[in-house]
Formats: sequence, structure tokens, C-alpha cells
Amino acid sequence: MNKLYMLAGLLSCSLLLNAQTFTDDFESYNVGDYIGANNPVWTTWSGTTGGAEDVMVTNNNASNGTQAIYFSSTAANGGPQDVVLPFGGAYNSGHFSYKSSFFVESGKGAYFNFQGSTTIGQVYAMNCFMVQNGQLNLDNGDGLLLSTTYPQNSWFELEISINLNTNNWELFIDGVSQGVFQNTENRVASLDLYPVNNSYGGNNNSGYFVDEGVRE
Repeated sequence: MNKLYMLAGLLSCSLLLNAQTFTDDFESYNVGDYIGANNPVWTTWSGTTGGAEDVMVTNNNASNGTQAIYFSSTAANGGPQDVVLPFGGAYNSGHFSYKSSFFVESGKGAYFNFQGSTTIGQVYAMNCFMVQNGQLNLDNGDGLLLSTTYPQNSWFELEISINLNTNNWELFIDGVSQGVFQNTENRVASLDLYPVNNSYGGNNNSGYFVDEGVRE
């Protein structure tokens, strides 16, 4: 089986499909750099990098090394940061694994999603809402897929492991399985990181750091 490994400083991400490797641990940037403007692999929802949608590298907090990225918003609809990591195509077969370290600040929430189409905004394959009360909810816009809790105000590792052949999706937090589910949107095309906290009782305050996950 051919393999596609995507490794980022904020994540360890692999698709067992095509040979390709991407690594980025945020340590090579200058503090204050926009990642989309300095690395062509990263982009934003609109495709415009180096501005409000892009995210800056910070040295205020990190799970490993000294640098990470930070997302923050108090707007009811979130934003304006909206960072996208394309996976190089839309996939509905093979195995996909995403790992990332998050630090969600006290009293705030975090959010990311997987897009299911290479055209951004067409298909939300999965939404991950981390609410300020410590609740973590996964849905695809049509209904709740899984609900659990996450560690607040501390670094933790989040992993989504998907067998696209059998439509078997599993969530791990710090290496411990939180449950398995099937998804009517059984496909992945990109990761979207967006600061918003307006669902499942969210208080509209979003603030979280993202840094590297477990190296594979």
C-alpha cells in the first residue's frame, strides 16, 4: 500500500494513499511570521495569506520547543483567523490519522474541522467543538457523532484515526480512546483551524494554542 505522511509541528497527519511528506514544527519561523505567507503548503479559507485570516507564530506557549500558533476570537461567528492545510486531494478510502496538541485557555473554547471536498465550504466532514466547560463534541452538521471531555488550560494530545474503507472513526485524547463512530460524510480533504465558540453552550470566547503532536 502506498503511503502519504503529512507531519506538521501542530500535527502528525497520515493518509495511507500516496507517497508524500510534509513537516513543519514552527521552530523555523520567526516569531510574528504568518505561516501561510511563509510556507506555500499552508493557506487560508479565502486563499489570501499574510493578513487577518492567517495565523502568526508565537513563543508565548508551546508543547515542545519554544514556538506554536495561537487562535483567538470574541466574535459570535468567530474569526477572522481561518487557516487551512490541504491534504492534496479528497479521499474516501485508505487510512487517515490526525494528531495535534492543543492548549485551550480557561473560560474559552477551540474549534477545527475537516473539509470533505477540495472546494472549501462545500462539505464539512467533521466539526470538533471544544467548549469552555470542558466538553468536546464532534458532529458533521447533521447530528452529534461523539461527545466527551478534554483537559482544560493544559496541553493535551488529540487524535482522530479513520479507516475510510470501513467508515470507522475513532477519537483519542492523550492516547486513550474516547469512542468510535461512523460518519455519513466519510471523506477528508483538508484541515481548517478557526477560532469560534458559539455552539453547545459556547460563550463566544475562543482562545487556544496548537503545537506538535506525537512524532510517528
